[in-house]
Amino acid sequence: MWTQGWKIIVAAGVGAVVTIGLARVGRPAAASLTAQDYADIQQLIARYPYALDTCSNNGNDYADLYSDDGTFVDLWSNNGVKEGGIRWQGRDKLAEAAGGGPLGCKKTGEITHFIVNHRITPSPEGAVGRSYLLSGGGGGNSDVIQKNDIYEDVYVKTPKGWRIKQRAHVRDKARKTAVFTEGVYPVGDPRAKH
Repeated sequence: MWTQGWKIIVAAGVGAVVTIGLARVGRPAAASLTAQDYADIQQLIARYPYALDTCSNNGNDYADLYSDDGTFVDLWSNNGVKEGGIRWQGRDKLAEAAGGGPLGCKKTGEITHFIVNHRITPSPEGAVGRSYLLSGGGGGNSDVIQKNDIYEDVYVKTPKGWRIKQRAHVRDKARKTAVFTEGVYPVGDPRAKH
């Protein structure tokens, strides 16, 4: 025999399930990722610092890590934060972001990038990621490693495998200024001083 208390508890539970179900209606469900998807995304991101640091293939190896419409967004430098993001989109601009393209891989200093604590989460369009960026070297002091805040990523699965759709280099909100203060603009951008 049901007591009044049990009827209230059951009714509340059913109401909660219905409310949660209705809240999800109209929202796309996050895709599930396989173990192979996680491994492929991790390998994609493991290739990133090597392509960036070496400017291999005139920056095109870096550009190949992105989808055809992929974008890198600087939300870290002072100019990038002030302007709401400096963007490099498309293969040629992404190669340039790695120091290649029309810049010809003339890098100054030997900076090494380290991507750590990489977190991958399924999303409706594929996956999103977040990681810390550390860097070392440059400026003549190769023994110093510093935190360069966060990468926030969107990944999509393409016919060529997993690729970065967007990577934003985001400044930690507690930091007032970036170490690299100016922010570089893509060649041809009216703000560029190339």
